[in-house]
Amino acid sequence: MARLELGHVLHARARLLGDVKDLADAVDQYEVTALAPAQDIRSRLHCAALWGMGAAELGALERSRTAFDLALSDLVPKLTGRALGRESQEARLRELPSLATVAAAVSIRAGEVQEALVRLEQGRGVLLAQALELRGRHDDLRVTDSGLADRFERVCAELVASHRSPQQRRRSAGDFDSLVEEIRALTNFEHFQRPPAWEKLRDAAAQVRVVVINVSPQGLGRNLHFGEPLPRLWWCPTGVLSLLPLHAALLDQDGAYVQDRVVSSYVPTLGSLLHARSRPAPSPDRASLLTVAVDAAGQAYPRLAALDDELTAASHMPGRRQRLRDTEATPDAVLAALRTHTHAHLACHGVRDPGDPSHSRLLLSGGELTLRQLATERLPNAEFAYLSACHSAAAGEELADEVISVASAFQLCGYRHVIGSLWTVQDAMGPLLARAVYPTSRHRTAPVRRTPCTGRSPSCAPTATATTRCSGRRSSTADRNDETNGGRVMEEDRSLRAAFCAAMSWLDDVMASEGRGDELRSAARAVRAGTTTVRQAIAGLGIPEHVLAGATGTTRGEGGGDPPGLVPHPAGEAYLCPDGWCGLREIRQPGGAVPAGGRCRLRDQPLRVLEA
Repeated sequence: MARLELGHVLHARARLLGDVKDLADAVDQYEVTALAPAQDIRSRLHCAALWGMGAAELGALERSRTAFDLALSDLVPKLTGRALGRESQEARLRELPSLATVAAAVSIRAGEVQEALVRLEQGRGVLLAQALELRGRHDDLRVTDSGLADRFERVCAELVASHRSPQQRRRSAGDFDSLVEEIRALTNFEHFQRPPAWEKLRDAAAQVRVVVINVSPQGLGRNLHFGEPLPRLWWCPTGVLSLLPLHAALLDQDGAYVQDRVVSSYVPTLGSLLHARSRPAPSPDRASLLTVAVDAAGQAYPRLAALDDELTAASHMPGRRQRLRDTEATPDAVLAALRTHTHAHLACHGVRDPGDPSHSRLLLSGGELTLRQLATERLPNAEFAYLSACHSAAAGEELADEVISVASAFQLCGYRHVIGSLWTVQDAMGPLLARAVYPTSRHRTAPVRRTPCTGRSPSCAPTATATTRCSGRRSSTADRNDETNGGRVMEEDRSLRAAFCAAMSWLDDVMASEGRGDELRSAARAVRAGTTTVRQAIAGLGIPEHVLAGATGTTRGEGGGDPPGLVPHPAGEAYLCPDGWCGLREIRQPGGAVPAGGRCRLRDQPLRVLEA
């Protein structure tokens, strides 16, 4: 410890006086401490990090790479040993700086791009990788030695199980390590349960393009991309970038967005993508769907009026189905049902805890479905989960590189594809998004794309962006239709016209994504010409009336619908119908978005603006 303290003193003096020699001497002290086997793991790892960062600052990249290799290959696995409980593992990881991203940046500076990817896999998603190792298939081992495979899988099940004492965990962890060494002694099994090398990581992009974006104190470095041509693209962001909707980024050169150019998916790590692909998909005749809907979660949360329409959209999937609604959907009942179905659709309120992401949860009847409950499940037949709840795919601000979210917990259980939301979900959007995802007898005959998806899927892109586009554009209104002897008189309530006007922008996006943009525009022309009513128009389009009326901004979770990192603009301007045809009057919402894009889509005229 004396060398560690001396290193701190020298490092502080180097910062104060700008003396490079003091920095070099500090790095020497950190190196000696990091390599000392008698020191405790926390001190060694802390010194390895300071050794690596200090050496990089001095320009000694080879020395820095050696330090990060020690830290990530040897010390981090020891710090988060399997004998520890999940909370203890998370607490230890919180003590560390983001080693993986800094190590990757150093490797990139040294021209070792392949090594950079390996470092990111070693130091990001540590707990996820550890948990996935306990849930993998061992077919090759079973062919070679079925008895050894049975023993190993039994120990894995013990380590996954909940409610085990520290003594039981330590015993199972010791058995696990002994069995791994025994298996590695077999011919062709020397790499068993080792972190994937570059050659294995390259397999993750054998059929798709993967983009890994690294951000660290050393700078952004480079975007690491490899694989086949677009339009399918897998994002693997690091650090704080994992909190942002990269699929919604603006492309400056032409005013389009990323989602206009590629179909985006997200993966926590390349190893998780490899794990998803290692499991065969269930045969179509075994597919079954569990739908869960809870429209109230106590007095603190509003009721969700759109759930029936959303469940109807989900019910078009063929195969055996089970529905748990409201009081039936207790946490125990939902967990039991998840074990017997390949597909799951959960529509309810969700809660995110940015400071302690393992406490994020789904609110069910009489209780909560937590990440820690899900972490003890092993669902070998799980295929697809749709989480229609607020923040279900949002990682925590703490432990951002561990990518801890409800969606990643479902992936950990065994689901190869998971759809979730990055922030709040407007209740009225639920049915529209579900119809875009599930095949329906009316609008779609082809099945949903079955490329393995981990974390957030292609359909997460419309979930995230449509949520922000629809925010604040609902009116609680009704319409009325009067008939006379001369025929139908178009005397609808002006407020329903206002709701239809305000919704045209995001309705156009959603309907166009379904290939039905012309239907919407034809209906709008009929409303404008007075040959049909808004109620008739939306009924013909298959849009539930409450999507326009009665869904006054209800979201599926706690507030805070703005994307993380965005600073709201001041509100104030009022946007009105250009000629008074309807009762549209909307105040510019926090976040600065102009209501309805600033233009009446029915009148094809700019909205009138009254300054605050």
